[in-house]
Amino acid sequence: MKIAAPLTLALTAVLLACPLLATAADSSRLRFPGVNRALDVDLDNRSYELRFAADGRTMTFKGTRGDSVGDQATVQYQAQEIAPNVWRLTWLRDGRTAVVHTENWLTRKVYVNASWIVTEQGRSQLVFEGSQGTFRLRGSY
Repeated sequence: MKIAAPLTLALTAVLLACPLLATAADSSRLRFPGVNRALDVDLDNRSYELRFAADGRTMTFKGTRGDSVGDQATVQYQAQEIAPNVWRLTWLRDGRTAVVHTENWLTRKVYVNASWIVTEQGRSQLVFEGSQGTFRLRGSY
């Protein structure tokens, strides 16, 4: 037991002294590569433009093709690196639609899952939708 405390302190010191190890241990410190950039996302039957603000929390999307044209909102998102260069973004849209974007920044592939509740004739049903596609980086704006 007397060895455990000094070992814990030593490991903590190493993590704090080495930014790469500290970053690997706490992925929330990593900066999402889309911050302050715009992406064009092409999915199965629609396209979007995503603009990520410099604050690392706000994103505005706008539908540009297919049944998404006219669809636009600004949301607060959370980003987490789940594998090297693979980011999972989550947000809640309109307080009722949960969206999960998984973006692979090496292959430029994106996987989108959304869920929401539809109520018709007094009956509620949970709807899930999934699609995949690609994205292109527009650069900073």
